[in-house]
Amino acid sequence: MPKEEVDRLVETIVEAKGATRHCSICFNLSAQDPCEFCSNPNRDQTTIMVVETSRDVIAIERSGDYKGLYHVLEGALSPMEGIGADDIRVKELIARLGMVWYKRLFSLLTQT
Repeated sequence: MPKEEVDRLVETIVEAKGATRHCSICFNLSAQDPCEFCSNPNRDQTTIMVVETSRDVIAIERSGDYKGLYHVLEGALSPMEGIGADDIRVKELIARLGMVWYKRLFSLLTQT
């Protein structure tokens, strides 16, 4: 690959990294805040799917079946590894649940 193309690729990756942030509502990775799910009025605002990572959001969205909101924990509870509720976004989830009434709360978490 020519050096100019490599330089362009590196620049594009750096720009994409700089433009990516966590949504202030659900903590999904996004180029906008709030993210495209939280800011979409057509999503089911009464349902939250709790997932471990933004990759889980991508996988669920690929199915095309889920139309609710998300909450990304950015990890999983793992007492054996010393990962507790303070190490992931559990407090933020509890605060979020206390602000609005939700009909459904789903969890898509792996067992550790």
